[in-house]
Amino acid sequence: MNYLKDIEQYGQDVTDFEVSSFETIDMLHLRSRLNSESHNMTLKERILLMEYYLQLLKNVDRMVFNI
Repeated sequence: MNYLKDIEQYGQDVTDFEVSSFETIDMLHLRSRLNSESHNMTLKERILLMEYYLQLLKNVDRMVFNI
């Protein structure tokens, strides 16, 4: 299965702070699903996902404020 589309969507979501709390929660559900499926991903997909995880960590204060 190709996870690239979902990973890219997640990547857009971790930097978008102009969304509702519900959309932010949806993004976190997507993150959980991707994390649980990471063992099925290619190395490229896992690396990209980790880059977005790091981006989320950098933006955690803004993300919590948005929720």
